[in-house]
Amino acid sequence: VTTMNREISIAYMWQIFKNCWKKILIITLAAMLVMGLFTTFVIKKEYSSSIRFYVINANTGQDFEQTALVTVKEQLSKEYIQIIISDVMMEPLAEELKTEHGLDYTPKQLKRMISASTLTDIGIFDVKIKNNNKDHAYIIAKVISEKAPAIVKEVKKPWISEMKNDSDNTSAELQKEFAECISVLNQPAKAATHDSPSLVTNLAIAAIIAAAATYAVCFMIALMDTVIKTEDDIKNITKKYPIIGVIPTWSEK
Repeated sequence: VTTMNREISIAYMWQIFKNCWKKILIITLAAMLVMGLFTTFVIKKEYSSSIRFYVINANTGQDFEQTALVTVKEQLSKEYIQIIISDVMMEPLAEELKTEHGLDYTPKQLKRMISASTLTDIGIFDVKIKNNNKDHAYIIAKVISEKAPAIVKEVKKPWISEMKNDSDNTSAELQKEFAECISVLNQPAKAATHDSPSLVTNLAIAAIIAAAATYAVCFMIALMDTVIKTEDDIKNITKKYPIIGVIPTWSEK
């Protein structure tokens, strides 16, 4: 590529890098230092506490093929997640946190702290709570683990009753199967360390951006420099004409 009477090649770009690598190194290290201080002392740390739930009544009393049963379990997991992150859960959660634990969060604020995902296709899903205070994250997770099974059951009660009525099997085993919807597989634990920000990630991002930006500036300066410094510069400008001679420079000692 030729622009402004200069041919841009890998060799030309490498030459620019060799001329300014010290500047790139210094600016990159400075950027990493600033980012490290900013990440450590300015950005708020975020902690998390997770609960793992298991879908109890995935087999609704019917004979499913294995693939169909997997689909049912996945669907139930998604349904229960939606119930847990809905206002049906958030409103009593906010009330109990305020009255029992002195934590004043609105349902909207709580909803922003919560994320959930299905872990496998066997009816297991995780609910994660993130908060700038690790004690608050743990308390919220603990209350959710205590209240979620009853609230999910309450929401699903009409469906459970319908399944019972439609089934000929009214045994104690079936009633027990439909008695609960989810159970807590893993109780929440208090975070030992913060989830974010990641110092290593932020340092890597700062280094990449600083190095790339510094090189881009050096490249543009070199590209726009019209001062003739070497014989090669003359050759690039006057390709049609041969160089007859070069006037040397010297300095008196």
